[in-house]
Amino acid sequence: MGLFSSKKNLCPICGNPTPRIFPTKIEDEAICGDCASKVYLPDGMLNGMSLDAFRQYMSFYDQNGVLRSQFAQNYQYSFGFLSGSLQMDTVHRLFRVRNADDALVIEGAAIKEFRILEDSKPLFVGTPEALQCYDSDVPERAHNLAPMISQFMMHKREYERREQMEKIFDDDKQTSNYNLRPTFDVEVFQHFYIEIYVEHPYWQSLRWEVDAPDFNRDYPSVETYLNDYRVKVEEMHTLALNIMLLLNPNAGEVRMSSMNFGGFAAPTMQTAAASAPAGDAVAEIKKYKELLDAGIITEEEFSAKKRQLLGI
Repeated sequence: MGLFSSKKNLCPICGNPTPRIFPTKIEDEAICGDCASKVYLPDGMLNGMSLDAFRQYMSFYDQNGVLRSQFAQNYQYSFGFLSGSLQMDTVHRLFRVRNADDALVIEGAAIKEFRILEDSKPLFVGTPEALQCYDSDVPERAHNLAPMISQFMMHKREYERREQMEKIFDDDKQTSNYNLRPTFDVEVFQHFYIEIYVEHPYWQSLRWEVDAPDFNRDYPSVETYLNDYRVKVEEMHTLALNIMLLLNPNAGEVRMSSMNFGGFAAPTMQTAAASAPAGDAVAEIKKYKELLDAGIITEEEFSAKKRQLLGI
């Protein structure tokens, strides 16, 4: 208000004074700070909105207050500085993509599918039927870099030997040429990508990226890299399990093949299948038989699941 607001230019939505400096505009008309503070839309969507469309959004936002009042966060995953975070209420099956109490809340039932990728390769895919877990070739590719790392370390030792000799014979030389110092700048992959596809009036898809582990540029080690990778995969698996609680808390976990990350076995998700009534158990067995016939799971996995469902 006062010096920083204009009582002549009133908000076309609510009639309040609008900011004099850097106001949010719709159809080239400034809206007030209160209305602008309720904008939780995908980047760029507001630019193409008409005033009528924005009024409809404001009505939707007000109705969303029921979900906001229910929301009680019990899990959060941060995607890094300036990259945002995903807050979840897995009890009420709600989530939001902005860390603010007045942020728009989305129902988990709106999720159609989600994917966690290593660059472009699937690691986890969540559908209403199951969480699909895929093998990763990252450990194998990391192990294949061992000869290159050995060669690098030999080259680095030779460089350091020459550097030391130069210092011995040149007392005035205090520092080496840093730009010539060898470094190991090889990547197995660049990012984990988290993609969520929803059926919602304003949000259709969400996407974040998380940096993949790096080799130490001066002292690369396959073992250290794979330890860091294991930690990240466990984080991604925990994230996937929590998103599945939003999507379908009764869904199971399906191993698309051996779900073993170079010796790092991912934990399995507890499901409601073990305590399902007899009728539900039969339906579940049929689902897993279809997965067996399609070659998605093995005979051993099917038999183990069948015994679990029948309680034998």
